[in-house]
Amino acid sequence: MSTGSFLLPGDGLVYGAYIRKNKAKIRESIANVFNRFKRLKGRKDQLAGTLSGGEQQMLAIDRVLMSKPKLILLDKPSMTPAPKLVWEIFSIIKEIKQAGATIILVEQNAHMALSVAIGLTSWKPGKLSSGVQPRKWPITRK
Repeated sequence: MSTGSFLLPGDGLVYGAYIRKNKAKIRESIANVFNRFKRLKGRKDQLAGTLSGGEQQMLAIDRVLMSKPKLILLDKPSMTPAPKLVWEIFSIIKEIKQAGATIILVEQNAHMALSVAIGLTSWKPGKLSSGVQPRKWPITRK
């Protein structure tokens, strides 16, 4: 997902909320994003295309959340070279889950995926396994 290379992070968040009408609520949501991701707040005057990969991933997820979706598809959100950011990203995924949105998560980091999963379907080359509950999955959770 592109973060809008020539936009400032706040502008991208405003565009993510294009279907919302209440300007005060949009401003409140943007403030919440910057409070949640202090790293983005410190870079709000920097072009989004110059943010690190993990910061761009955080911004992309939050831009989607600005529209208050009921269903979200996340494709490998942990694909960032900064392990600390992976924890922050999955913290957001947990918040999304707790807020009641449905999340379809495509993820290679099984331990992180299991930390937020309700159900699980795995793909082995050429074959999908049936859905199972994460606690029954044969991977030791950390």
